[in-house]
Amino acid sequence: MRRTHRWRWIAGLGVVAVALGGLALIGLGAAARPSWGDPAGPVWYYGRLVPIGERLARGVEPKCHDGLGPGILTCYDTNEELAAATGLDLPGVDRARVEQLRQSGAVVPVGCAYYAVLWEHASYGGRNFVLCYDYNDLRSVHFNDIASSIFIPSGAGVSAYFEHINFGGDRRTFTVSIPDLQVYSFNDRISSARRGD
Repeated sequence: MRRTHRWRWIAGLGVVAVALGGLALIGLGAAARPSWGDPAGPVWYYGRLVPIGERLARGVEPKCHDGLGPGILTCYDTNEELAAATGLDLPGVDRARVEQLRQSGAVVPVGCAYYAVLWEHASYGGRNFVLCYDYNDLRSVHFNDIASSIFIPSGAGVSAYFEHINFGGDRRTFTVSIPDLQVYSFNDRISSARRGD
């Protein structure tokens, strides 16, 4: 009986060691992921779920929002399609094309109180992501540590941007659009964001 108890104790230690090893491997895998998040993470793209990594591999720069609910990303090829869906007057869009998309019903409008758009490059270039909710970890929407400019719609009020996930580290608050985050020493540093101060 004593021998059985000893074997249970040794087996229990083995299970704990295996579990700790697994957690360490998961941590290493997470540290090695690209800053834009899990490349296998799916996004809605023209009516079907597509891994975002597949779009990036094809050279497509996603224009995304999650106005259907937190974590449900919908992506487009053009800023005009994104503007038609969100109702935002995005910089540099062909307004006639946006109106055409709205009237034709090619893009379903999404009702959401968007407060900002993060852009991959300065002067609102490259990939972008429209912010509707509070985001404690921008890895979940494939936009961690890559924002170089922020478009803030007129009347959106204040929004806060943080260096680390879970609203930690250094932070900046803005009420107007910022075409180049380098001016604020915050280029490629945003990991979480929220509406308000």
